[in-house]
Amino acid sequence: MITQLRGVNDLPSPYLGFQQFLPSSQYIISNLSVRHDDSKWPTLRFEFSGEVSGRVKEFFLDWFYYGFPKNMMSSLVDSYSEVHVISGNPDFFYGRDYKGMTSATAFINGTCLEVEFFTGEDKGIKRFMSSLRRVGDLHISEPECRFHRLGFHASGHTGEWFEDMRIARLSWDSLYSGITIGSNYLQGNSTGVFHDKGRTVHRYSIFQEGCFERAVTLDLWDRFSDIEFLGYKLRSGGNMLKRAGRTVDGSPILSLTGSGPAIAGVRTEEIEGAVAFSLGFSVTEIKKFMDSNRKWILAQFHG
Repeated sequence: MITQLRGVNDLPSPYLGFQQFLPSSQYIISNLSVRHDDSKWPTLRFEFSGEVSGRVKEFFLDWFYYGFPKNMMSSLVDSYSEVHVISGNPDFFYGRDYKGMTSATAFINGTCLEVEFFTGEDKGIKRFMSSLRRVGDLHISEPECRFHRLGFHASGHTGEWFEDMRIARLSWDSLYSGITIGSNYLQGNSTGVFHDKGRTVHRYSIFQEGCFERAVTLDLWDRFSDIEFLGYKLRSGGNMLKRAGRTVDGSPILSLTGSGPAIAGVRTEEIEGAVAFSLGFSVTEIKKFMDSNRKWILAQFHG
C-alpha cells in the first residue's frame, strides 16, 4: 500500500519502524509517500529541489550486509561505476546506481538513505547530505535498534531474490554477547539460525556500536549442505571491493578503502563464512580481529 503524505508535518510516519530523515528547510520537499503493509519492505520516498534536486528513498536494508551501498553493487565485489567514500556528517558513498543515476548512499542509525540526484554539483551534493537530520523529538521516542525487529525479510517476508530468501528463512532472536575490535566494544544485536534435518546449516549474527553507528555481520554456513543459497563465494576482488590482505587461513580480506567497508572470509573443512564490516574499521584491525578470534568466530555457527 502506498500512502501519500500531505507534507513534512506528517513525519515521522507511524507506518515506519525505522528512523526517518529530512534535509534542512532550504530544500523544497514534494511527493512525500510511504510504502507499508505491502509485499515489499516499508519505504519513505520524497523529492527535493533547491541548490541540488533529486529523489530520496529511505528504508531498513536487511537482505545484504549492513553498511554496504547495495544499490551501487552489481555483484558481491563489483559496482556499476567507481564508488567513492565522501567524509562528512554522515559519511556517504558516491557513484552510479543500478539505473545509471548519480547517487549517494548513507546509513544513519540503521536507516539506509539512497539519494538519486537530477541536478547539482559535487559541493552541493555534499551540503545536501550533511543537512539530513532525524525527524521527531529525540528525547521522546527511543529508536528501535534490533535488526530482526526492523528488518522486513528478517521478520519472515520472503522476496524475489536469493538474498531475500537467505534472511527470511532464518529463525531470529536478540543477541546479547558482544565483541571487541581494536579498543571498541560492539554489543550483540540479533542472530538468526536455519536448521535442516535437525542440524545447523546457516547462522547470521549482527553486532553494533551504539545504534548501528558501526556494525559487524557474522555470516556462517555449512559447506556441504545441499540447501540452495546458503552463502556467497568470495573471490579475490573486483572493481569495488579489492583484495586488501588474507586471513590466517588464507581467506581473502576485501575492502573498498583502508577503513572499509570490508568483507573477510573464514573457513574450515566443514564451515565457510564471511564477516562483513561497515565503514570505520581499518584493514589492520580487521585482520587482527579475524586472526585472533578465528576459533570464536567459527564457534558462533552453533550459537
